[in-house]
Amino acid sequence: MRTLQEAIDKMQNKGAAGASLRKHLNAVGISEWEDITRSSLYELRDHLTSTMAPSTAKTVMAYAKALFNRYCEDVELPKGWQKILSCKNQKPMKTYLTETELNMLAATRTHTPRQEYVKNLFLICAYTGLRVGDAMNLTPENISEGTVRYVAQKTKKAGVVPLKPGLEERIAWIAGHPEFKVTPKCYNEAIRTLCKRAGINDEVVVLKAGKELKGPKYEFISSHSARISMATCLNRRGVSTEEISRVLQHSSSAITARYIIPSNEGFSSAAMAFFS
Repeated sequence: MRTLQEAIDKMQNKGAAGASLRKHLNAVGISEWEDITRSSLYELRDHLTSTMAPSTAKTVMAYAKALFNRYCEDVELPKGWQKILSCKNQKPMKTYLTETELNMLAATRTHTPRQEYVKNLFLICAYTGLRVGDAMNLTPENISEGTVRYVAQKTKKAGVVPLKPGLEERIAWIAGHPEFKVTPKCYNEAIRTLCKRAGINDEVVVLKAGKELKGPKYEFISSHSARISMATCLNRRGVSTEEISRVLQHSSSAITARYIIPSNEGFSSAAMAFFS
């Protein structure tokens, strides 16, 4: 009988699917078949749905289900595991950091180098639109003529975004501390701690894994919130969805629309008069 790691290595297209699945399983402490319990599978689902776009979360869960289906007669899997690893076709309610809150986060003091790493990484993503993996690989050589130039790992496309003042120092800090790479779970714990310390605690409502949750905003901030923050802040400034889509390197504006948190600013004065 193969170990879980050996089974992952045997996956078709293991270079992409296997590496992705292994990373996310490890993030929630699943490294052996015995680690797969109802609790750990719920943690995996919550980790995926809170740290990435719904379509990406579904893809990773599909990898997991394909693997488990192949070996379900050889290992003991918890009852109802297929149902746990399912995303409801329900549009999630997300949250984001406003420009004021991003400034609050930037001004917040960190207590450890690892917190400094996470803060810099989050702000780089929020002000460039880069995915975490791409932001982690930036160096000062990516900066040219007041822009950040890079090639996205996911799309293999070249991207160019304006360099926001102060970001050059953050990119240099990240490049100078490769030893502080963190797991998604540790990243999210650190950014929530920093947002709480920054006073980002307005009461919000979000939809997570099909459940409506209420609480202070910092509790629902994750690595994925950085790109959502950029998309929403640009939208509030009147930037078109098409232009935001180009910055985020989305394949369509429809995907970008899911990154923009709706507000009543889109209603006309006549419509708002009805509610007054």
